[in-house]
Amino acid sequence: MKATLLDLLKKADLSINDLKIDEQDIPDEQAKELPLPAEIMEKILSGGARITSSDIQTSHKKFDADNNATGATYFSLNTDESQGTKKFLALSAPILDTLKSGKILLIDEIDASLHPMLTEGLIKLFHNAENNPFNAQLIFTTHDVSFLSRPQLFGRDQIWFTEKNLYGSTELYSLLEFRKNSKGKDVRSTDNLEKHYLQGQFGAVPYLGDF
Repeated sequence: MKATLLDLLKKADLSINDLKIDEQDIPDEQAKELPLPAEIMEKILSGGARITSSDIQTSHKKFDADNNATGATYFSLNTDESQGTKKFLALSAPILDTLKSGKILLIDEIDASLHPMLTEGLIKLFHNAENNPFNAQLIFTTHDVSFLSRPQLFGRDQIWFTEKNLYGSTELYSLLEFRKNSKGKDVRSTDNLEKHYLQGQFGAVPYLGDF
């Protein structure tokens, strides 16, 4: 799994060459401050269990003033890396596991903190028979309407909208329900679906007041 993950990180152009886990013991006095019920913490400590904190360390190449590689330096994923790198790593492991096992993976707001090209790359893993031999499925929510203008990613049967009605409940419906556009022509995956959506032709848009 690690080799596959590192290969994916390389393809994502994140300049990460290796990963390691930094594990440190937490002294009992500090452990007592952890957000656990007192009786549970007491059982843990009285049982002699080792309490540790873990942090993923990311390895990056180090260069001198002449741009020659001189070694590697490690950054803390938690404190030194960007939100985008954290998000990509957080998604990568479950995605790779899902592809390996043929399961269904649900992700809320897959595009949050990620460059659109990185998000597209993760989605494409599920479209590639070599990467996805067991027909794993990805179901995700997104606010990135640019996905609608990428027909190579989705068919109309794969695009669904959510809209809150007057009573506050959410309705879910498919793009397939829209047979005709505002001009009376057939709706196709190759249409400018992003434009049609932002024009309100498919619903599921907020009705904003003046700001």
